[in-house]
Amino acid sequence: MIITGLDSNSVLMQTKQLFGSGGCSSAIVAILVAVAGGLIIFFVKRCFGHLDENDKRIEGSVKKLNSWAFGIDRRVSRIEGHLKISPFSSASPIELTDIGKEILNKSGIKEIADQFKLQLIEAIRKYNTSTAYDTQESTRRAFQEFNFGEENLKKLKEYSFTSGQWGLSDILDVGAIYFRDVALEKFGHKHADLDKKPKEPA
Repeated sequence: MIITGLDSNSVLMQTKQLFGSGGCSSAIVAILVAVAGGLIIFFVKRCFGHLDENDKRIEGSVKKLNSWAFGIDRRVSRIEGHLKISPFSSASPIELTDIGKEILNKSGIKEIADQFKLQLIEAIRKYNTSTAYDTQESTRRAFQEFNFGEENLKKLKEYSFTSGQWGLSDILDVGAIYFRDVALEKFGHKHADLDKKPKEPA
């Protein structure tokens, strides 16, 4: 049977004839569910079709944010160095203050760094080591990203908690400045060259 006419009552009557009066409601519900399901699939594909592209944009923004935050952290460290409350000196090249040396020896990061000496050198090698300054920054980056193992990280975190002042990132930075001199020698640079920062690209 073909449904004809625009009158709502006649449409309903003809629908009942098609599906039977007892199953009319369930048939209509089934049709509506099918239509709704199709619409949902359509809108999901439309909304998330460019997900990979958006992910790449988000990832790029996160990297820029991390770089910006790292720059601020460095400036704060210099201010603290002037006030003699930082692990690092405010003068260039960066050196460990008495506080920094205390963290180095008490936290265990020195022994841990020595334990992973060969692996750390290889990790630093993956980054830029063309100048002394680049090697220093690459060492700091490598220390922040290197996997020192669960037990060692637990030890560093316990010291961080006990000190109540220095975070894990601070401790790793202290270790990096200590290990920097090892890396400088390994990659053929001199400590005195640390002031020679790489020129900005034109």
